[in-house]
Amino acid sequence: MGEVYRARDTRLGREVALKVVAARHGEDPDILRRFAREAKIAARLTHPNVCTLFDAETDGAVAYVVMELLEGETLAARIERGAIPEAGARRIAADVARGLARAHGMGFVHRDLKPQNVFLTPAGGKILDFGLARPSGLGASETEETASALTEVGAVMGTAGYVAPEQLRGEAAGPAADLWALGCVLFEMLTGRRAFAGRSASETFAAVFSKPPAWDALPGGVTSGTRALLERLLDKDPATRLAEASEAERLLAGPAAISAPEAAAPPPETPGTRRTLRRAALVAFGLLGVLLAAATIRFAARRRAPVDSLAVLPFAASGSDADLVDLCASLSDDVLARVSQVPNLKVMAASAVARYAGAAVDPLAAARELGVRAVLTGHAVGRAGRVTVSTELVDARDGRRLWGERFEGPLASISSMPSQVAAALAAHLRLGLSGDDRARLARRDTENREAYELWVRGRRAWASGRRQADLDKALAYFEKALETDPAYARAWTGIAEVWDVYGYSHRRPVPEAFEKAKAAARRALELDPALGDAHAVLAHATMMTGDVRSAEEGFRRALALDANSLDALHWYSHLLMTQKRWDESLALSKKLLELDPLGWWNVHLGEHYRAKGDRKLALQTFRRAVELDADNLAARWQYGRSLLEAGRTPEATTQLEAALRLDPNSVEARTVLADAYEGAGRASEAAALRATPSP
Repeated sequence: MGEVYRARDTRLGREVALKVVAARHGEDPDILRRFAREAKIAARLTHPNVCTLFDAETDGAVAYVVMELLEGETLAARIERGAIPEAGARRIAADVARGLARAHGMGFVHRDLKPQNVFLTPAGGKILDFGLARPSGLGASETEETASALTEVGAVMGTAGYVAPEQLRGEAAGPAADLWALGCVLFEMLTGRRAFAGRSASETFAAVFSKPPAWDALPGGVTSGTRALLERLLDKDPATRLAEASEAERLLAGPAAISAPEAAAPPPETPGTRRTLRRAALVAFGLLGVLLAAATIRFAARRRAPVDSLAVLPFAASGSDADLVDLCASLSDDVLARVSQVPNLKVMAASAVARYAGAAVDPLAAARELGVRAVLTGHAVGRAGRVTVSTELVDARDGRRLWGERFEGPLASISSMPSQVAAALAAHLRLGLSGDDRARLARRDTENREAYELWVRGRRAWASGRRQADLDKALAYFEKALETDPAYARAWTGIAEVWDVYGYSHRRPVPEAFEKAKAAARRALELDPALGDAHAVLAHATMMTGDVRSAEEGFRRALALDANSLDALHWYSHLLMTQKRWDESLALSKKLLELDPLGWWNVHLGEHYRAKGDRKLALQTFRRAVELDADNLAARWQYGRSLLEAGRTPEATTQLEAALRLDPNSVEARTVLADAYEGAGRASEAAALRATPSP
């Protein structure tokens, strides 16, 4: 932002530093405001560990500040020559903490503390550059600044590798954010390497969220006191992080605890005490052996324990081609669909993880909210005709990296990327997969990039609400995919699923719609007999045309291939309801909610209670579904129907009218709303609704 010159103040006869707004920024109002803010803050921060500002002025179109001229070098330049011994590193960090304490005491947060902004002089360390400083305690979101910070240099809010987790989440930075950066700086001084680093800013931010620092990089002689202080400074939760700069300065300036190799001198021994000590030592060593053995067993068990639950978070995507970026962002959905077929593994549904899309997501926080053992993150880049996918599997218990791999290939190979990722991931889950399981994960559905892109767009339309327009668009995409690759089994499955919805929503004539669904599903299974989704939709269409026995066999087959199949769990639960097998149906309903706690499955649970005759629980469950998602068509009309059955006609009418606004073609909403109008004495409106032709 600025250019700094060595200058002479002829009036006072002293050497100074003259900081001028760089010519390329001279007409940028945002840069000028930031420059002016830095001058105002620095003018108030008079402290031995902060670079002193003497004056601020403009000369025509040129803005500049006059600052203390510092003799020495930046901390970044010193670290380039190698790690700093512990005593020196603590001394520098104490100087920085003192300067921060002064700034925090005056109500300012630096927000961009890093080695480049610490200057080492013979008199001690001094903090530079308060251009990003702002008053602490502001509640305003920093979302726009966070977005601008996602660059290699963090030009607006901070610098990758030193920005605290809460800043990346868009929260207002408080003093604790500066203390996090101080921890990063101290770690770097001691090791000569950053506490959090990646090949790109996004990888670095992911490390900040999900990984602990590389503690084994600390020199062997670092004292326990310094290690403990680093752990407090680098606590990812600002609520429990050391947040007082004055306390950090006190700990850094005080004596450090002894290092591991050091020990106190033993007291003088006598023959009696020697025997006593020997006996005590034998007992102690015996107890130590037992404890070590137990710890080893626990640690080994922890290391060997397979991953039994997983969340595949939406992949970040970037590149120069907008369409390609959009396609890369869909790769995680395909990976999720494949890995959900792994036996003995609970995989959260795509609808459950969709809310975690975005670069500022904390993977460990997402894992805790979803209740899973591990989380997979990824970043897909499409550029210059090539696709690169970087993945990382993280243990949700301690942030430990379990696996990570980079997949790269020409754009034409993008359809094979999900199978490569899923197969490699499954191999590291320690679940003892069979040869058939591994082959199923690694199979490629199509080698045709165009067919794959059309299928992806079809799935996106299918998942966007299942309204008439969405279904029609999805069907068109799947049919185009088959024109490109007639042997694409998943495209045939997509067609089957659309026709099945047409059938049970009465958007197309019944039973013709179900017959088309069955024909497409059978074609998919001819091409790929292990496709669980195809078995599920075939079973449902079979159930809807009256063959319950064959349908149940189909659902069992679908769940044997994919125990996490939402469609199979959902429709099989409905079959069990028709047979009044309530306990079995409820078990499947609860499994659906485990896979997607906030999703549509609250509506399904309400349907279970309604079918069982428990109208009170059904009403409560449908109301909760509407509260969770006011735009959920099924939740609205089911809640409206339950209210109507309870005699609460005005409330029912409100819900059913909202449902019809969500989808004017909904036969279910229109039919029940007509009943509500008739019950309210609005016969003409009821007749008009019933006279409306079906779509």
